[in-house]
Amino acid sequence: MERFFTGLGRPQGIAFDIEGHLHVVASYRGRRGIFRFRDPKKPELVVAGLSLVGLAFNLQENLMVVDSSSLYRVRLGIMGKPLP
Repeated sequence: MERFFTGLGRPQGIAFDIEGHLHVVASYRGRRGIFRFRDPKKPELVVAGLSLVGLAFNLQENLMVVDSSSLYRVRLGIMGKPLP
């Protein structure tokens, strides 16, 4: 096992987009939400949110996000990676 990144607070869920970029629900440097890892050393916040716990992409370019009580659809224009 190899460590990919450190410094996230309470990572909750992960998903990969069609280009293979990792997205993680977590907190990082005082910000909370969904972070995308295009560069493994520099996560970028793509969706802000305080109580997010999970995420998934669909094939209609939406990001489906879950908090502790609701499901949200965020139109990001990014397609999910199909399962094999």
